[in-house]
Amino acid sequence: MNDELVVILNSRIAGTITHDSGRPLFTYVASYDSDLTPLLLSMPIHRGRGYTHQKTAPWLSGLLPDDRRVRESWAADFGVSADNPSALLRHIGRACAGAVQISPPDAVKDVLSQIGDLEPATEAQLGARLRELAGHPGQWTQTADRWSLAGAQSKFTAARTPTGWAWARGNAPSTHIIKPGIPQFQSQALNEHLCQKALAAVGIRAAYTEYREFDGMPAIVVTRYDRASTADGTVVRLHQEGMCQALSVWPHRKYASHGGPSAVAIAQLLGSAAKQSDVDRFAETQVAQYLLGAPMDAKNYSVILLGRKATLAPIYDVASVYPYAPDPESSLAGVAMPIAGKSRFGDVGLYYIAKFAQAAGADPDGLIARTHELAAALPDAILDAAKDLPPAAVGDLTAKIADGIAAQRATLNPRPRGSRRIRDVADEPDTWTPPPDSDGVNVVSHGRGKQQIRGYTRRRPSRS
Repeated sequence: MNDELVVILNSRIAGTITHDSGRPLFTYVASYDSDLTPLLLSMPIHRGRGYTHQKTAPWLSGLLPDDRRVRESWAADFGVSADNPSALLRHIGRACAGAVQISPPDAVKDVLSQIGDLEPATEAQLGARLRELAGHPGQWTQTADRWSLAGAQSKFTAARTPTGWAWARGNAPSTHIIKPGIPQFQSQALNEHLCQKALAAVGIRAAYTEYREFDGMPAIVVTRYDRASTADGTVVRLHQEGMCQALSVWPHRKYASHGGPSAVAIAQLLGSAAKQSDVDRFAETQVAQYLLGAPMDAKNYSVILLGRKATLAPIYDVASVYPYAPDPESSLAGVAMPIAGKSRFGDVGLYYIAKFAQAAGADPDGLIARTHELAAALPDAILDAAKDLPPAAVGDLTAKIADGIAAQRATLNPRPRGSRRIRDVADEPDTWTPPPDSDGVNVVSHGRGKQQIRGYTRRRPSRS
């Protein structure tokens, strides 16, 4: 069997995937111009140049679900190995995240023509799909589906049309992702919706979501940020890559504790490939998800690629652990990417936030100020996010999240070990200012009657 695959971006052949002793290699075709959108930041366009499996294999694996049950189900359907991403994507790679479409050579003409159709879907059918996922979490797709998405949460895709919902068949692009939520966490889909909506309300660029029921089945509906509409209503794909893919990291190593990307590594990538505003936005999002109690990993961040331009994508899949009171020793009791070495909720003070900002290439002054803004605004934003929902559906979910954020705010300023005790600056944030002769960098000094933390000086109150 010919094991070559063709990679198509925005209806153009970008390159081919071949295999050497089973290991995938990617090569741009000579006709793919250097001004076009690259497949990956780590694979800039060099026509005719091949990229080894060290970059190609993690990228391919990152196009597939994290849930092994899904991959095993697909493997059984297609008679291939669940551990062979190329073999799986040969069959289900017609619609991957971003603009990626993967095709065997004999189907390229069909993909380039973008032949596809939208099959109307009723509310009852969408509800039935959600019920099927609840009973069989590994059954993400139906027989006619040829799409693949990453992540661990059960999901399926759909398209919203002027007349209602539809299944995207063939090469037709979907516009939304529908998820029932994680069953072991009560009201997780609603939790995610509230967090996403609250983040947007406080100025964090977040994927737009809705919380609704289909034939009695609750779900979060996520508008795909990797889709856009032209003036005539045609839906087009926007290319994107996850941060693990951008850094050539295997999906199973998405956690920093497992050797995956650190927050600083992601910020440095953005600093080299995007704008300073993207670095700043990433840094403040790290703080926001810490305050929310959302243990996000590198796969919760992506970049959108358009030609030579890279932009941090809207944040997605954000949900708080506060309603579930995780064991302090569990992985849910802290962020997945430490902030200046600290990850446990309650351990990250302004000292560490300033330290992270400098390492990430962001402004410590600005991030400290933004931290105070977020800590003050997020509790109300969570409460406001639920105002248009039935109180019975919300229950005490918003109160638990808001209380958790307030508890985090109260611990923003623990003193670094070995320093003199100072009052909690959360009570008096305006008294923390950078000294005029400081560059705000490396030192932590303790002088008589004052303490300096990375350029932030606060005089201790008089004992009289």
